[in-house]
Amino acid sequence: MPILPLKVLVEPSQVTLDPGTTQRFTVEVLDASGNPVAIPSIAWQSAPGVGSVDANGVFTAGTKAGSFPSGLQVNVLIGSERVSVSVDVVIQPGALASVELAPSPAVAQKGETVQLAAQGFDLFKNPIEGLSFVWGAEGLAIDQTGKVTAGNQEGRYTVTVRASYRGGQRTASVTVAVPPIWVSAGNMRAARRTPTATLLADGNVLIMGAVRLAELYDSATRSFSVTGAPFCRHSGSPQATLLANGSVLITGGSSDSRCAEIYDPQTKVFSRVGDLNADRWWHTATLLGNGKVLTAGGNLRQEGLSVSHAAAEIFDPVTGTFSVTGDLNIDRQEHTATLLPSGQVLISSGIRRLANESK
Repeated sequence: MPILPLKVLVEPSQVTLDPGTTQRFTVEVLDASGNPVAIPSIAWQSAPGVGSVDANGVFTAGTKAGSFPSGLQVNVLIGSERVSVSVDVVIQPGALASVELAPSPAVAQKGETVQLAAQGFDLFKNPIEGLSFVWGAEGLAIDQTGKVTAGNQEGRYTVTVRASYRGGQRTASVTVAVPPIWVSAGNMRAARRTPTATLLADGNVLIMGAVRLAELYDSATRSFSVTGAPFCRHSGSPQATLLANGSVLITGGSSDSRCAEIYDPQTKVFSRVGDLNADRWWHTATLLGNGKVLTAGGNLRQEGLSVSHAAAEIFDPVTGTFSVTGDLNIDRQEHTATLLPSGQVLISSGIRRLANESK
């Protein structure tokens, strides 16, 4: 019989493994005098989530990285003597399998910075610490901490990071958007509701409607200035159409629903042309391929009520007059008009207002 008590030795006494890898453990039992003792009964068990161990002491690490004190235990039974020994298990992340960047996508305003963060993972999505990173970007400034500084050019840029860990490398990329920014453009000279704004050939913008005052916006100075002297107020949703010669045709509006005039950007003068044949506001005015303008639909007043109509007419810039053309199939206002490649015009959507009823 062995001299009690027994001493159980497990080798190795602690272990660090990658997920899914194996380690064989050996057990030696000594009596109180240090003499080896035959082991008639031995049993292995592992803590939940640590891994698995077979009857021969071969341990297979689980997939979750972490430190597991007493994660493995061996029980030895000799006669009435039962001795248990625990082994500390550490499962470290495995080889680098992927890299993720955040935020993704990222947004940086012009001249501002955004901090990117990179995180590496093994095959089982265990995060890996202690990675080495090399950052790079085209069109943006970036330091080796992942801090990006946007320039003054809006666009979408790609930032790339290369991560290294235990001899392995992986790369990841993220899109950094630099959006346009809003800047103050100064105040208009008059308050306006549902005006028109027409881009002219010289880059200025003609503002019309709501009051009998026309303005030009100068994009270079970001300021508004009064121009010309309109004949009509054109309040309440007029239309402005840039003609082929660079002039602008202004039509309708609830206050001057049949008034039409042309603005000449060269002379900055308004000239009256023939009246519309029908009252119009919330209508459309589409430049055609032949230089004429199709005006269609809109509102008119009928017995004191605002109703939509289907009348259409053509403006001829050579004669300065409007002539009636075929009606729309359905009366409408606040619709859209699209010039097609064939030269036809597609009229769609809008509101149909009958007497005091809308649908």
